[in-house]
Amino acid sequence: MASDGRGAWAIVLAGGDGVRLRAMTQWLTGESKPKQFCPLVTDRPLLDDTIRRAALSVPPERHLVILNRDHEAHWDPLLGSTLAAGHLVIQPENRGTAVALWLAVQTLRSLAGDVPVVILPSDHHIADDRLFMAHVDTAIRTTGVCPGSPILMGIEATHPETEYGWIEPNRLTCQGRGPVHLVRRFWEKPDLATARALLGRGCLWNTLVMVGTTGGFLGLMQDTVPDLASIMEPLGTPSPCEVRERWLERVYADLPVLGFSERVLAIRPEACLVMGVRGAGWTDLGSPSRALDVMQRIGRALPAEPEALRAAGAAGTFAGARRSAAPTADARPPRARSAIAR
Repeated sequence: MASDGRGAWAIVLAGGDGVRLRAMTQWLTGESKPKQFCPLVTDRPLLDDTIRRAALSVPPERHLVILNRDHEAHWDPLLGSTLAAGHLVIQPENRGTAVALWLAVQTLRSLAGDVPVVILPSDHHIADDRLFMAHVDTAIRTTGVCPGSPILMGIEATHPETEYGWIEPNRLTCQGRGPVHLVRRFWEKPDLATARALLGRGCLWNTLVMVGTTGGFLGLMQDTVPDLASIMEPLGTPSPCEVRERWLERVYADLPVLGFSERVLAIRPEACLVMGVRGAGWTDLGSPSRALDVMQRIGRALPAEPEALRAAGAAGTFAGARRSAAPTADARPPRARSAIAR
């Protein structure tokens, strides 16, 4: 049963292409499709698990899901009859988490104003959803005190993981006062020596689960990716659906892929806060190895040749790989063509 969430909304990120896990999704479902639409470690698709998790803190009528048009065959059977059309934020294609978040948060601001919002990626497994979302509830309450500073959920690290992003709190290990701390620095997928040092300093794994306000997130992105903001801001003006879709297609055709961690958080760590989470059993299912480890841990049947799937993920290969077509020149709006460094 969801709490009221103090008027908070939830945005679920479900626009990734999931290339590294395509070999696994092929094995599980018989077709190559993004992992968020697959029953990877439970009997439900990861997207369904994420929406259920969000509902522990935010009522379903206040959920938005950011999706890609070219995945419609996968998401429409899951969401088409459960969420209002205005709560499905459809991108023409995947351009990274920074672009997806701008579009989703801007849509939410137009819909509900400057409200608290929880950001949830849809490629996580969490053993104890209630414990994890209890921390999110605390963050929602804290947002009322510091609305301009996004609060990230940071997992207390257990080993020197090199495929996760890390958060270095602005404190010494075990000397924090209270559950929320300033951020000193973000570290994106460090080498092993650096990961060991971060573990020793009590740094946290970055889940990219965040709590803030629509105004706070948009303000942070205006500071860090101002060219993206200038290109996307006109989309906040009400317009007929078909006009908005055509403009989105023109803009997206020339946008580079922009990651929120690298292009926003890492640029302004001092603008962010972090809350440590212990004991929730969180895993980012971004690689076959981690997915297989979770499946083994919870007793789910493993494929006949798991090492082949681990190798396919490590090499970034899968059967039937799709490459995006290059945009044509007449699809590129002049403002977008050279505005953002790739």
